Amino acid sequence: MRTFFTDGQVLGRPWSTLPCTSETPLSEGNVVVQGDSWDGIKEDAEALAPISPTAVNVGLSETCNPGTPNFPNCASYVVPNDSMNPLFDCQSEGCSSSVRSGAEARMQETLTGPFATLQNNFGQPLVINDALAKNGTSRETETPGSRHFYGDALDISLAGLDNEERIRLFNEARAAGFTGFGFGNNILHIDRRSSPAAWAYNNDTYGGQPVSELINQAQN
Repeated sequence: MRTFFTDGQVLGRPWSTLPCTSETPLSEGNVVVQGDSWDGIKEDAEALAPISPTAVNVGLSETCNPGTPNFPNCASYVVPNDSMNPLFDCQSEGCSSSVRSGAEARMQETLTGPFATLQNNFGQPLVINDALAKNGTSRETETPGSRHFYGDALDISLAGLDNEERIRLFNEARAAGFTGFGFGNNILHIDRRSSPAAWAYNNDTYGGQPVSELINQAQN
């Protein structure tokens, strides 16, 4: 079940589950890319919308259930940027028709696994700007190999984070198991591709550090 918490009330609806699949590699011209895919230079521009978040519970682990003393605080949850309407399933039919079979199940695995670890270790809620690829966006034609079509990519808002926190976000994401990174002025793209990859969105620095150095770190 996917549940929404609002003033103590819980509303639920089913979560889709489908078998997972693999990625087709993609590369891109003059942008720094290392790895098997790239997520597009326009992705960061979409992060400029104002943040209006609402917490969403996306699942429970074996050690977190209604009988757990700190329930529901132990539940995995996300804070979506409501102004950008990130999609975590395709029930609303807002997903691109190019979203791969199994992407919804892989998104749930990403949110309840490595993202939950990342958010817990980072120590504060992380606002998500984008998740599953949407219908009618430039991503469909310009970056068809994006991991947003595969259900394991998230764009994390950097709003309110200072340089130290932005670097720590990258390091914690790596430690949590994410392998793909897009360093932007407004977002950090993270995904779970099979081979490490990193790039910039036309910016030279991230968190006050040269993106070139961070790309090298992402490879090692």
